[in-house]
This record gives sequence, C-alpha cells and structure tokens, in this order.
Amino acid sequence: MSKAAPKVSSRRPISWRVYVVAAIFIATLAFGISEAVSQRRENRYVAEMAQNIVRQANASDETSTIIALRDYLRRNVTRDNYPVRGRPFLRDTAEYALRTGKGRCGESTRAFVNMAESLGIHAQRLYLEGASEHVVAVITVGDGRKVLVDSIDPPYIKDIEDLDQAVLHSQFKYYTSINLHRWLKTPSLSANTYDPPGLSYFLENPHALKALFGFLFSITFGALGAFSFTRRTLRSRLTIPTPAVRPDRAPALATVDQ
Repeated sequence: MSKAAPKVSSRRPISWRVYVVAAIFIATLAFGISEAVSQRRENRYVAEMAQNIVRQANASDETSTIIALRDYLRRNVTRDNYPVRGRPFLRDTAEYALRTGKGRCGESTRAFVNMAESLGIHAQRLYLEGASEHVVAVITVGDGRKVLVDSIDPPYIKDIEDLDQAVLHSQFKYYTSINLHRWLKTPSLSANTYDPPGLSYFLENPHALKALFGFLFSITFGALGAFSFTRRTLRSRLTIPTPAVRPDRAPALATVDQ
C-alpha cells in the first residue's frame, strides 16, 4: 500500500516587514492619541483661564473681552529672559505661556488666539514685516472689520486698530498670515490674511498638529498592513500546493505502490 504524500502547508511565513509595519502603526497611533489627550487638557486649561480673565474684568461685549485678554497678556507674559534662539521648532504652547509667563510676540499671540477662540471670537496670527518683524492677532469683529491686537508689552500697536492701518506704521510694509516671507526673505505673496478653515487651530496648537501627523501616519501604515494582508491571503488561496516528492522515487511513481 502506498504511503500518503505529506501535506504541504499553503501558508507563507510572515515577513519581517509585516512586523515592522505593525510596530510603526501601533507607535504612531499611540503617539497621536497621547498628543490628542494633551491637546484636550490644554484646551480646557486655556478656556478656564479666558473665562476667569473676562469675569474678573467684568467684560460684557466683544470689544471689552478682547481688551481684557490683551491687557492680561501684556501684564503677565514677558519676553524677559526668554530666548530668541533655542525655542521648540513648533514654538511653545499657549498653556506654557500662560503658566510660566514667558514668551515673545509669537507666544503671546498664540495664547491670545486660543483664549479668544475658546470664547467664540475667531482670531488668527498675522506676521508684520518691514524694518521690524512682529506678530499680532487679527480679528474680524461683528461689523466685518478686521482689527489688529498686539498682546505683548511693550506693544508696537498700542490700541485696537483696523488692519489697513498696519502699513501706516513706519516699521511695517507688509503683512501675511503665512510665514513664507520670513523663510524666503522676499515676499512671494501679496499682503494677505488667508484663513483656510481649521488651519489656524492646528498652527496655534502644537499638540493638535502632532496628533494630526500621528494619526495620518498610523492610517497610512494601517492601510499598507491591510493591503499586504489582503494580498497575502489572496495569494495563499489561489496558489495550488505541489505534492512533495520523495527523493528516492521518480516523480511519476511517487504515489504508486511498489
């Protein structure tokens, strides 16, 4: 009686690449979740600070609210002993500026923008360029005007001013909401206040931006892993296993009883 041919497994060994993709997926997903949790905690802190500032100032309308936030930052955030160089690539968070009282015009503006947003006042940063470089917030007020708010002390712009007045200051000749000018050193865009929906939030919140990248990477590697698994499964189902042949027998007689 002939011996049955040994059963050949149709499963392919798992490639090391699968483990690498899975590890990156898990790591980037965990990173994204961690940063999202940090952003949620910061949002809560900034909102509570904004509410307390407005309540203590007895601010009752949009203008008085803006002034209350601006004046608080002028009194409590200082550039003294805060370095120009060596700062984080994405800059310090609004929470950091509020807790430590340290920051330059960019950090103070970031804190202002986030506090204003938490109160339902839409604000974004604006870069002023010319003989001096400065960062302020620009707000579209109820009557449709765009106004500038300078929240660092001493301010270049003391009062709330219309956007059109920015270039009347001798040290400023150009303004933009996109920082290309400082990177390229020459204006590549006309003066602008571009404000794509949602962009300002991510630009003003490093934790949110890092969470976004973490989730995008995890989705990318998750899709790669799913594609690889699907392709592997289809190949294993479509591949017909070849019966094993004993080396001491001819292929034609491998399953014949001798």
